[in-house]
Order: sequence, then structure tokens, then C-alpha cells
Amino acid sequence: MNKWIKWLLLLFQIGGGAFGLALVAKQLLSTEQTGISLILHIVFTLVFLFGIAAGVALVKKPNLGLLMSLVYQGIQIPIIISPVVAYRMFSGATFFVYGGQTGFGAYLFFGGHYLFWLNGSEPWLVGINFIALALFIFLFRERMFEEAPIEVDEPDLSTLGERPAYRIC
Repeated sequence: MNKWIKWLLLLFQIGGGAFGLALVAKQLLSTEQTGISLILHIVFTLVFLFGIAAGVALVKKPNLGLLMSLVYQGIQIPIIISPVVAYRMFSGATFFVYGGQTGFGAYLFFGGHYLFWLNGSEPWLVGINFIALALFIFLFRERMFEEAPIEVDEPDLSTLGERPAYRIC
């Protein structure tokens, strides 16, 4: 794996995960929580902890870290906001392009963020986090390369030096 991409992944996953945990802690301490919101904060705490674990595993156990990082980047790709459900999550950085009822746009942000709600009143918006998508594609290609090594047929050296027998009739 390219060392610069690996460092970027470590920064986004470990640093962004720690930033996300701080956001969850701030949210938990600043407002009174209902049962469902408390469950959602716990879920996102586990998600950010998973991102930190993916970064650590990338250093300690590269194959496992590659798979965990693939999953962690994959869950950051979609952005969906609608009157029924809303989901947006990123760790480290995001550059997402979106379109919806209010128009089109792009957004660049560093740090971390999470959002999930049901039965909101927001207009439709759909987007893609292109940083997570690029890292996902890179990790997917790395994983495919790791799992499918190139096999080269070895020549049979036992017949080396033997001359074929010719028969003249």
C-alpha cells in the first residue's frame, strides 16, 4: 500500500474517529437525551470506535485493517436527507457533492460529523462523499490485489538439455 495513502487513512480513521467521539460526548453532555437519541449516540460511538480500530488494525494486522477500512469508508459514501430518513456521516474529511429540492452544491469539511433522524421535515437531498468514495475504490483495489496474486507457471527444468529424438524413415 502506498505509504502516503496509508498515513492519510490513519489520520482520517484514527483522528476523525477521535473527533467523532468528542462530538458524541459533547452532544450527550449538552442536551437532555431521549431513549432513541441515546441509542443513536451509542451506535455512532461504536461506529467511530470501529474507525479507530480499523486504523490501528491497518498498522498491526494489515489484511484485517484493509477489510475494516473498506467497510468504514463504505459507510461514509452516501448522504441521504429526506422527509422520512436522514443519514450523513464522515470521519476525517469530506468533499460531498449533492443535489436535491433546494438545488445542487458541494461541501468540503475536515473533522467529523454524524447525523441520523427519522420523520424529519427536511427537503430531499442526495449526495456522495467523494473522499470516502476514492478511498473505498483504492482499498477495494488493494484488497483485490492482495487476494489474487499473480501466478506464474514454472518451467519444467528436468527436461532441460534433452534433445528430442528424431526418426528418419
